[in-house]
Amino acid sequence: MNHPAFLTRSTRHGLGLPAAALLLACIVCTATAQTAPAAAPKPAADEAIVLTPFAVSATQDKGYRASNSVSGSRIDTPIKDLPFALQAFTSEFIADINPRELYDVVKYSPGVTFRGEDFAGGNTRLSIRGFDTNSNPLRNGFSGPPIIDSANIARIEVVKGPASFLYGQLAPGGLVNIITKRPQAKPQTLVRQEVGSDNYLRTQLDTTGPLSNTNVFYRVAGSWQNDFETYKPYEAKQWDVAPSALWQISPNASVSIDYEHFARNETSPLMMIPNIGFPNPVGYAFPTYLGPAFPVPKDWNSADHADFRDSAFDNLVINAEFKLGDHWNARAVYAYLFRDIDFFTHGNFSTGNTATTNAGDIPATGTLPLILRKNAMGRRPRQLKEDGYQHTYQAEATGRYKFGEVSARFLLGYQQDSIRSNSATWQTPVALWPRPWDLSNPATWDRNAPAVTKGSADLPLTAKTQADIDLEAYWAGVTLGFLKDRLNLLAGARHTSTENKSFNKFTGVKNPDFNREKNTPQIGVLYKVTDEISAFATLSESFVPNNSLLRVVGVPTGPAEPTEGKGWDLGVKTSLFNGKVSATLTYYEVLNTNIIQNIVMALPSGATGFTDFQSGEQQSKGIEFDAVFSPSDAWQIYVAYSHQNPIYKTNPAFPLLEGRLLQGATKNLASLWTKYRFTQEGMKGVYVAGGFTWQDKQQVRNENPDLFYDSYALFDLQAGYEFKWGTRPSAIELACKNLADERYLPSNNSRGQPRRFILSFSTRL
Repeated sequence: MNHPAFLTRSTRHGLGLPAAALLLACIVCTATAQTAPAAAPKPAADEAIVLTPFAVSATQDKGYRASNSVSGSRIDTPIKDLPFALQAFTSEFIADINPRELYDVVKYSPGVTFRGEDFAGGNTRLSIRGFDTNSNPLRNGFSGPPIIDSANIARIEVVKGPASFLYGQLAPGGLVNIITKRPQAKPQTLVRQEVGSDNYLRTQLDTTGPLSNTNVFYRVAGSWQNDFETYKPYEAKQWDVAPSALWQISPNASVSIDYEHFARNETSPLMMIPNIGFPNPVGYAFPTYLGPAFPVPKDWNSADHADFRDSAFDNLVINAEFKLGDHWNARAVYAYLFRDIDFFTHGNFSTGNTATTNAGDIPATGTLPLILRKNAMGRRPRQLKEDGYQHTYQAEATGRYKFGEVSARFLLGYQQDSIRSNSATWQTPVALWPRPWDLSNPATWDRNAPAVTKGSADLPLTAKTQADIDLEAYWAGVTLGFLKDRLNLLAGARHTSTENKSFNKFTGVKNPDFNREKNTPQIGVLYKVTDEISAFATLSESFVPNNSLLRVVGVPTGPAEPTEGKGWDLGVKTSLFNGKVSATLTYYEVLNTNIIQNIVMALPSGATGFTDFQSGEQQSKGIEFDAVFSPSDAWQIYVAYSHQNPIYKTNPAFPLLEGRLLQGATKNLASLWTKYRFTQEGMKGVYVAGGFTWQDKQQVRNENPDLFYDSYALFDLQAGYEFKWGTRPSAIELACKNLADERYLPSNNSRGQPRRFILSFSTRL
């Protein structure tokens, strides 16, 4: 589809089949040149890459059971020795469920729900233990982008609890760390092609190996995708390319470079289901939002044909590692993240609560009927552009010692971040807004509104801001093992300081600078009752400096105070029957103080905006259980369940919220996934897999704490056949996602996906 001239985007974000085909052809040519056995270095291929304590070792993973983690302690550590809850989703698990996005994987982790996809929010914003993460997941331990493609994901780890000692600023529920694919010594190339319902198409390649007879190893992962065109109108194309290289200078030194570029172009982007809303009086009153407006068609989308959302992200990590004597390893890292999001929309997402509907019903004209205010969804041409970058410099060292019967592992680190965020908004004056839609009358759904021109009087600039954050942090921790490592004690602390500067470039006003700093300790203990059963406990804190200004109906009033969290976990870990059954059971309590609440408020003039209130306490208590069963080498089972009660414990600003669920929270979650490979003669190579995720009813908005989205269960099923295509291991698979065609809303800001089918073919060259 061609956009009007005023909506033409930069060619650096452009997508298309020719460009994607050229990219993938280059990857294939590179892979073909590197797959010959003679290309292997002189040392044995499996020994060519020296493992590092700062990268997770997956050599002992068995199916869905992960042996080690790097997210839980920043260094490669057996999960059974970590004194807190952690789920590590292995490469085999991720490949088996064939995720479309990050949430397709982490929804199997107990206590994790979805919060993303509003405006420029992306698809990676989550809630953990009921607390909004308010940030993107980490990528190899550093800040990651708000949209993730699965082509370059090797593992996903979910760390529970307020662990700011490990990663600094984060919400008290926990964090998600995405671990990308690393170069391998053994040459191999995977090609995968998928086709599906509603014009879905995806091509994916992954190639790795050594460069000639050197100790330099490469990997290139890439994909091109045309998304499901289920909703009308909606179209999205994306591509991801992720080259990386590792130079093993010697057994004691290495340098790696990891880069990834992701771009996604959406025309008529998918918008949320509209809500029924009514304007607030000056002050506050329940209810503002009553719930979803109308039972619109399943494939309905409120976007105009001229609407678009373009997203582009670049990640670069340069990592140098050294072995310092017999006891210490160190690394120096530079990480860079760039983001650029350009979003144009006509949608206003609620009925009865816009400048064109606050006055009452929309009168009839000579050709158009009367629209009742309760049915009227305003149309508001608006463009939002966000971009920014983050530079991170980090130095870290870890050491191992033995003092008699006591083992010790030390961790020291230092980090500096420089972050800039830019935001600009253009919006049409109310007098030029298109006529509202009558959601009860499809004849009024005009998706061809008159064009407006960015930069002119019909789409003037209405807001422009710049924010700069300088962060400095240093940390130290130690893990001590007593009684032949049957008793493990972890203790550590981090000091974080931030300097915040912001500038209203629209009004020309510089906001006051402000500084924040905090010490965040953590202590944990794990005792191995037997070789198969361990008990653990941990105390930890979190720190979010709130690098923002508080607002009253959208007008800044001053800097927010830091939000602080504290929590503790008690649990049991088991590894029974020679590892065939591995499970974790956890009870936790978390308290979050000095929170920021965003409430939509309105002035008598009809203008609306977010008003922030910072007060009170949020509390979450619950139990979490997850387990991996392997009845045989051919059968893998993963199961998880969580019960939680995340509530507003105290709320002086709005006592009506006290005791109510947090916005976006749910009490119960359950999931199961299993895969079975047939081994009988005549069935060898055939496998079946499937599972479900179930989510309890979900609280929707602070403005109406009695409003919940219905609970729902999603079932997936797939079957495949593995065979040799000549000498190449290959597979063909048919998958059905959302088998029962459940209609659901995963969050207030997003839409669920209906039933869809995917046929895939993969082969290793």
